[in-house]
Amino acid sequence: MRFYETKDPFIDKQPKMTFAKELSLPLHDRRPPKFGKRGAREEETDLSEINFIIEYSDPLLDTCYKDFEDFSRVMGIRISKSGVPFTVVKGESEACEAYSIKVTGEGVLIRAADTEGIRRAIYYVEDEMKRRDGAFLPLGEIKRKPFIKTRISRCYFSPASHAAVEDKENELLDDEDYYPDEYLNRLAHDGINALWLGASIRYLVKSDLVPEYGKDADRRMKKLNAVIEKCKRYGISTYLFSVDPASDYCNDDLHAHPDMMGEEGDIFIKHICPSVDKAVSYIKDAYKKVFTEAPGLKGYINLSVGESESHCASENVLLCKRCKKKFGTLGKTLAFVEKTIADAIHEVAPDAEYISWTYAHRAWRDEDIRESAENRHTSVRHLVNFEDLGVEKQLGRDRLAYDYWISYVGPGELFKKSIGYDKKRGVKTYAKIQVCSSHEISTVPYIIAPGLLYEKYKYMHDEGVEGVMQCWFFGNYPCLMNKAAGELSFEPFFERREDFLGHLAGIYFGEESDGAVRAYEKFAEGYRNFPIGVDFEWYSPMQDSPCAPYHLEPVDLPMPSTWLVTDMVGSDRVCDSILDGHTMSEVIELCTLMCDQWEEGSEILKGVGSENEQTTVAEATGLIFRSGLNTFKFYDLRNKLALGEKAKAEQLNILSQMEEIVKEEIEISASLIPITEKDNRIGYHSEAHGYKIFPEKLKWRIEEMKKLLETEFEAVRRRINAGEKPLPFYYGEENDARSYHITESSLQNAEWMPFFDENGTPTESAKIRVAYSEKGYSIELSVEKNSAETTVRIDPEFKMFHRTSPLFLQDGKLEIKESASYSLFGEHLNFKRSLFATEYEQKNNAEHYTLTFPCEGLEMEKEHPFRLTVSIFRDGKRQEVLAPDDRVFERLVLGKFSPDAAVFFVPK
Repeated sequence: MRFYETKDPFIDKQPKMTFAKELSLPLHDRRPPKFGKRGAREEETDLSEINFIIEYSDPLLDTCYKDFEDFSRVMGIRISKSGVPFTVVKGESEACEAYSIKVTGEGVLIRAADTEGIRRAIYYVEDEMKRRDGAFLPLGEIKRKPFIKTRISRCYFSPASHAAVEDKENELLDDEDYYPDEYLNRLAHDGINALWLGASIRYLVKSDLVPEYGKDADRRMKKLNAVIEKCKRYGISTYLFSVDPASDYCNDDLHAHPDMMGEEGDIFIKHICPSVDKAVSYIKDAYKKVFTEAPGLKGYINLSVGESESHCASENVLLCKRCKKKFGTLGKTLAFVEKTIADAIHEVAPDAEYISWTYAHRAWRDEDIRESAENRHTSVRHLVNFEDLGVEKQLGRDRLAYDYWISYVGPGELFKKSIGYDKKRGVKTYAKIQVCSSHEISTVPYIIAPGLLYEKYKYMHDEGVEGVMQCWFFGNYPCLMNKAAGELSFEPFFERREDFLGHLAGIYFGEESDGAVRAYEKFAEGYRNFPIGVDFEWYSPMQDSPCAPYHLEPVDLPMPSTWLVTDMVGSDRVCDSILDGHTMSEVIELCTLMCDQWEEGSEILKGVGSENEQTTVAEATGLIFRSGLNTFKFYDLRNKLALGEKAKAEQLNILSQMEEIVKEEIEISASLIPITEKDNRIGYHSEAHGYKIFPEKLKWRIEEMKKLLETEFEAVRRRINAGEKPLPFYYGEENDARSYHITESSLQNAEWMPFFDENGTPTESAKIRVAYSEKGYSIELSVEKNSAETTVRIDPEFKMFHRTSPLFLQDGKLEIKESASYSLFGEHLNFKRSLFATEYEQKNNAEHYTLTFPCEGLEMEKEHPFRLTVSIFRDGKRQEVLAPDDRVFERLVLGKFSPDAAVFFVPK
């Protein structure tokens, strides 16, 4: 069966985000069951009745003082003139947000030099009372100050810039309030002191140089200023985030201004050119206008390298001839752009922060990174991905942590290099991390692993990191993990992880928090087994497997993007999430370890104190993980069922195992229905701005799985009993697939298979033949040499449905490229290269390549079919293919590809 529909069938059936209204409900709404059930101990002061004396009055503290009064009312603490003095005064402190809390038998004295120190102290008192299960504070003095001074998060439910749901473009264009008071109060209690808000500069202000810009600028700016003022009341600053100055990518307005663009030759995207006076004038004018019209902005975060692209140095190489002539190098060009923006901002807002996020520095050469650092102005804050390009050993092999991770502690090589270079220059390095969740799984509001955050923040504390951007569009729900990051941002730093976990757990479970600490440790222990590899983050079933139907009969659908709700669910190409990073058996082993330990932690947490929303999150996470593991088990068994000579009894046994997995999956989906009905956060993905898991979709999946048992399972069982192949697809016997039967052991006697041109017509300019011998498989390609540059690209599935890194044949040589995206690097890359022997000769105006490789090392079995997609590029253009494309899909890493263009090579 070929599926041509690529959209999720539930894209127009999204549930309402009722959790957004719940976030506006009072933070303090109930007293913990054991709160106030005991008396004060000898080392404590009883504060069950206080005289709240405010000697530090400031409008910015009104929300804080009201919060403490609300807390006191809910907790049964009486506020009266006859109570124990609880005094707040303005005084000296070491730094902004620093505070002291002095507790004696006569009362409590809170002292800070600024409003935010007072705010932090008040929240600390509330937490300490929760930890002690009563209105008690320990005698003595508590002094704390932040070392992470800038702690930036984001609204959990405002639309992403690429949101596909509800047709929302940007939060500044509608009338919805994404920052209810009690939501901001929650964030403030978690230690958040800044939020980033996405808004491209070209939409915010008008420009005489680019008059097409700023059509809705007044409306956007009015709402931006309202957000700034509202957040400020909770001690939360506002940062703008954008990819600017914008290129012409998704920006047709710049097409009318070629005189501002780089001289980069014939490339798809044109960039704003910092060597052009008009472009520089636009940059300066735009940023000055933004910070003039929004004077309350605390700063600006610019994704200066990578993503949507912007200026001439936002790419991985410097292509612009003018910039090469003026600045010389990529690093110096970037440094100029950074300083130009920073200077413009600081001209009108001297105290504002300009943060340059070099997201795609991972693709830069080390010398370019170093040179950009050596020229970076000290007024610039440099934001670097904390885990990127880190190496973690799993099951004895190095794995590459590309992009963002919670399960991998880090720091990665990119951060370590960058902070070393920046320190020499005197530039402050900020860390881009994910606090609550990451691409690993973001269909739960947070992943319970505060012990892993402790390890990250310990490094940052030791290295003097002062700023953290705590999230992308996801990873920002007010919760345990946000709170952990806030607590870890202050000194004195906890010397032991166990002490920190006890301190944190006490806020939620009071004095009976030892079980929670054990659960947290078990969660972290299990989560570290999450298979490390960027493809596993971006395409694994660990986000929404409980809503994805299975296919016993192959459909060859690519995996959906984990950060979108638009892609078709129910894919059977699960190895799209593995590529060269892991084998299927390795993934199953790691995920089994993760699931078992996670479920053990979840059971421990259920036994701690009263019911807590953490138990719901833990249970839902465990079910999603178990479902993801089952998905890999199912398709691993499908391969075993389909391939090789097996007795009928063995085939039926495998089919029975698959049937049991389907039944277990029906139970998992059914178990999640009441959880998602009770907790509207479960299944929501904040970058997708929509739900990947929700009741209606779970019910649909259950029915699809029941149909599967009644139809496809019965059809395959009939084939097995009739002595037929269980799954003929694997042998190229369905859907008009093109197949080649390997019948000869001598390559010279094997038959040639011709290629097709791009119009689907057979061509005589290229052909292929394959044979098997004691050395392994041999593939001979004959390619007519009729152009200056001819490249053969082979995309192999040496193991069915498991695509791996492409092989390139050019100028008589085989090349297998290092690829972070495919997780192919280091020793594993060298090993893979060593498997292939290449022979080359030219005869009769044709190039002949012969590749010989053993099955061992490529996860192949000599008697099993394999698939190859082979394309021939002449002078950069694809001209011949071994099989024409049919369904064409597009995914990150894989690019545009058609599984139907893969030819089946079937051994005799």
